[in-house]
Amino acid sequence: MLLPATQQYTQTMYNYLFLNYFKKPELYAAVTVVTYLPMLILFPFMGMLVRKYGKKELCALGMAAAAIANAILLLIRTHNVYVFFALTFISGFGMMFFTLEIWAMATDVINYQEKHSGQREEGTTYAAFSFGRKLGQTLSAVMSTGVIGLIGYDAKNLTEEAVNGLYTVSAAVPAAACMLMALLLGVVYNIGKNKLGEIYSD
Repeated sequence: MLLPATQQYTQTMYNYLFLNYFKKPELYAAVTVVTYLPMLILFPFMGMLVRKYGKKELCALGMAAAAIANAILLLIRTHNVYVFFALTFISGFGMMFFTLEIWAMATDVINYQEKHSGQREEGTTYAAFSFGRKLGQTLSAVMSTGVIGLIGYDAKNLTEEAVNGLYTVSAAVPAAACMLMALLLGVVYNIGKNKLGEIYSD
């Protein structure tokens, strides 16, 4: 739920950000490419990386890196679009581990549940997973609308405070969401590399 919510939220906020803060709306398409370019870079190496380090471990570390990149954006409050691109690339790179492995992790959960209960309930698990993703998409729309109202954004009467607020919420919310996902993956989600090996061995 949190992953699609965060990804869609950032893309929505970046649209406002490049229009009003950087005043370069033509670069919005470029930041979208920069954010998702890591997928093309990582895809050929994911199998090797997962075998060596594990899905949970890679995803938790990646989300922590994304959180740090967004936190740096928040702290430096850059007006340099290329610095912004560089840090959003790092953020996107970190998030792509989870993006690429999330469906495989759903399968791991199914196998984990089968090992402990003796029943394999793929339909129920995938239904809950799909519901969570749709809930995340809804949450993204609610969050975007909510923060826009919270900072007092009004396209017809745009204040400097609202423009600066756009930057703040464009970096702070993804930083917090990515750190929460890193903690959930690293601490709460317990199907790490070693345990997964045991499950498949059994």
